Amino acid sequence: GTFNITNGSGIVEVLVVAAGGGGGNNNGGGGGGGGIIYNTSFPTSVQTYNVTVGSGGAGGVSIGYSGAQGQNSSFSTIIAIGGGGGGGGNNGLCTSGGSGGGDSRQRNGGGCAGTSGQGNSGSSSGTSGTYGGGGGGAGAVGGPGSETGGVGLSYSISGSLTFYGGGGGGGVESLAVLAALVAMAAAAKEAEAKEGPEEMAQLIQVAVEEGQDTQELLEEEMAVQVLL
Repeated sequence: GTFNITNGSGIVEVLVVAAGGGGGNNNGGGGGGGGIIYNTSFPTSVQTYNVTVGSGGAGGVSIGYSGAQGQNSSFSTIIAIGGGGGGGGNNGLCTSGGSGGGDSRQRNGGGCAGTSGQGNSGSSSGTSGTYGGGGGGAGAVGGPGSETGGVGLSYSISGSLTFYGGGGGGGVESLAVLAALVAMAAAAKEAEAKEGPEEMAQLIQVAVEEGQDTQELLEEEMAVQVLL
């Protein structure tokens, strides 16, 4: 788009906010918030100023895929950088941006960097391997190994105080999946499987610790039930 000034010159207040990054798939890291640039005294004159509003980055398209970086936004020569994508799956890579994306849940690599003056870094997934790291926000880094993204910054340029540029929270292992695993163990016990409940629980625990994909784990355990 464009912003046209047809007469006179003056000073305008400008807030440019880039698009946020997408979150990683399968308990991945949160997407980073779009970069923010706030200028309280941008000089203008009779001319046409180009304006670009970026689109948000897509989330990870399937199991293990990382999120995409958000697009830049701009006003004239002011360019805000799109937020970084969150890492996907167990070890997918996050990307840097206005604010950086968070780590995938077992990578624990520190998250990805934000752009100086526009945002903050994403966070590490932590040591538990349960949560992805939170995406960075304009006001703070992402939460380490948690569902909390970095907070944005507030401005009243629209007429009311509004937060912009917040980061996305990290993904967490679904309680529904855990409930399904418990149900499978119970079904195995009722069917008097060759492997008792204790052995089944140990197999499930080992698979989770080794970073086996949850969907694959479910399919394998269902196949065992069919054979029994």
